[in-house]
Amino acid sequence: GSLENDETIRFSLASDPLNELADANVRVINGAILTIDLFKYSIGVDPASSGSLAFFNYPNPFIGTTTFTYYLPVDGKVTIEIVDMLGNKMTVLADKSQTAGDNTLVVNAGTLKPGVYTATLRLRTMEGQLLTRTIKVVRTQ
Repeated sequence: GSLENDETIRFSLASDPLNELADANVRVINGAILTIDLFKYSIGVDPASSGSLAFFNYPNPFIGTTTFTYYLPVDGKVTIEIVDMLGNKMTVLADKSQTAGDNTLVVNAGTLKPGVYTATLRLRTMEGQLLTRTIKVVRTQ
């Protein structure tokens, strides 16, 4: 089976007049409320037991680099994108054909500002089927 850590991580913004939420252009968003879901992170995956697309990263949260690990049940074209919480595409980490099995991608997050993002793995199979998995990734400092 898979190894999982039961720890959860909760983020909150303390109520203080000095705390402000701003957009990518550093304009304050008045009345904004920061809400971030609780989530768990995986330490390991046993793809043989699931036979389906698997996708996670560690460490998460991360500072400089993070490692994306994913399992492809079949050959196909893989795309991995990072998107911010406003839906803006930040970067494409992968866009290539890959064979079925375990894959690892180490990413230096130097251009990502601290924040919460989603990473989406899309696998377009040879038969044209689209499989997707989306996870939350958190860049700190």
